[in-house]
Amino acid sequence: MKKCFILTVIILSMANSVYALRIFDGNRKGITFEGNFGFGMTTVFSDYLVKDQVTRGAFNFEAKFGYGGSNQYQLYLINKIAVIDFPKMIDDYNSYFDKMSDGGIVGVFYIMVAPLVLPFIPYGSSHSLLGFGGDYYFSETVPSYFLGVSFGASIMYNPLIDKTDGGAGFLISGGYEFKKHSQVKLDIMYGFITEEETDSYYYPYDPEPQPKTSALSILLSYGFHYY
Repeated sequence: MKKCFILTVIILSMANSVYALRIFDGNRKGITFEGNFGFGMTTVFSDYLVKDQVTRGAFNFEAKFGYGGSNQYQLYLINKIAVIDFPKMIDDYNSYFDKMSDGGIVGVFYIMVAPLVLPFIPYGSSHSLLGFGGDYYFSETVPSYFLGVSFGASIMYNPLIDKTDGGAGFLISGGYEFKKHSQVKLDIMYGFITEEETDSYYYPYDPEPQPKTSALSILLSYGFHYY
């Protein structure tokens, strides 16, 4: 728990440092940075030998970095993660921290690459999207409703077979910026993985089945939008 608290403090400090760079002038046109967090539900559909599905509560967080061509539209890179197995995520972090504290060359290596690795550890216990997208605001000033669409690589953890794999996905968003830099939004995120069948020992009479996984997340978020 102490390690998670320290990690949270580091993330918040980094976000505050970004704002302190003074690259934001109060207009949506120009460089933008957005951070959102919230809760929702994720359903994972699994087709491996038998079809099954599981629905779990999800804690989601999201980061966007982009550029607004005007005060009404912007393009961005997006990283959205909906964690569906929080204990597994904590175990994954603890495992990495243990390697950092091992000492020797291995421990030093894990410490050096930590800034690159730590943000991506939640992928192993979540339904995620890493890609690009765009938002359209119906008004040039606040308050304003907005719509967004994103596409990219989707990473999904399937708790039914305890496996994480990657595929493709998309995200549809709708929200309301009720005051400058503050907004609420609803996201629908979908991802799918279809692996080709591989040859088994008895090929071609008995091809080995591969898991087919898809996930649907419905998420409600509150966020900060700096521009």
